[in-house]
Amino acid sequence: MVEHFRAHVAHKVAGQAKAMVVCSSRQHAARFWEALRAHVTDHGYDLGVLVAFSDDVALNGGDPVSEARCNGFPESQTAERFDTDEYQLMVVAEKFQTGFDQPRLYAMYVDKTLTGLAAVQTLSRLNRIHPAKDGTFVLDFVNEADEIAAAFEPYHGRTVAPPSDPNLLYDTRHALDEFGVLNVEEATTFARLLLAPRVDHGRLHAALGPALDRFADLHEDEKDRFRDALGRFARIYSFLSQIVTFADTALERDYLFAKALAAFVRSDAGAAVDLSGMVELTHLRNEQQFAGSVALGAEGGEVSTIYSGTGRMTEPDAEPLSVIIDRLNASTAPTGATPTAWCSTPPSTTWWPVRRSRSPR
Repeated sequence: MVEHFRAHVAHKVAGQAKAMVVCSSRQHAARFWEALRAHVTDHGYDLGVLVAFSDDVALNGGDPVSEARCNGFPESQTAERFDTDEYQLMVVAEKFQTGFDQPRLYAMYVDKTLTGLAAVQTLSRLNRIHPAKDGTFVLDFVNEADEIAAAFEPYHGRTVAPPSDPNLLYDTRHALDEFGVLNVEEATTFARLLLAPRVDHGRLHAALGPALDRFADLHEDEKDRFRDALGRFARIYSFLSQIVTFADTALERDYLFAKALAAFVRSDAGAAVDLSGMVELTHLRNEQQFAGSVALGAEGGEVSTIYSGTGRMTEPDAEPLSVIIDRLNASTAPTGATPTAWCSTPPSTTWWPVRRSRSPR
């Protein structure tokens, strides 16, 4: 990536081009940043490399590292520093993949699976206009060109989006109240700490502690329902806040708290298996699979609107009536009954009257 950037990208945008490395996880980003920095240092290149990820992450079995520790300055300054001539590469994991505006960003190196809207939002970081910018470049190690084209197709040309229910966001927020996990004072404290000029991660985690304790006291079925409601609120706010300006700052406060809390209440939290000491990579080969433009053909598309906050509903699979009747017979036949049908399909008709009876026939 470093050598490609120096040979093919650095001279773009009047010699001020920048590039982004998109990683699949925080650990991935931290290790990538470490490797790129080492390569730059070993070869004496004048090339600045930043990294952006949330919270702390354990790296190679050592002490946890953070974005601020890696870069040498508070994470609130990362975007501003990347805009200077001192830095040309930025390694990211989720952060800066959406809503980031850097006109000199010319190239993107992708080592993460991108699908649907995430692919559009991430790659569209390259589309910011600059007077000396004559194109963009993507070097993708994971995704297929056809998959990226399919992700962009609905948004190419004229895009139509039916209106969303304006009350949906408040409905999904109020759905969390029945569990008694979220507390207004705790959420306010958390938001104030998160938005402070200098973030204290220890105090942030402490602010989440009481809510996590209340979550632990819930029954298992209530935990599943709470996870679903929490994720639904966070997703809907994240979507609607991009297109609607909310004057209610309490929603932003609760969203920040809910997003952080969701990371600790996942059903698979703590279930990851570390195989770093048992598996060793000995050989690696990269092969070019595709090079060229990903052309789009559709003239218009429609974006699905959020109506209820639940997932997409699908029609159940159709089955022959005889199969359904056989299943009913198997489930309702008394123990020890002879294998004769309790009901049967009429020989040559589709509809027939049904008469209620106290015993199956």
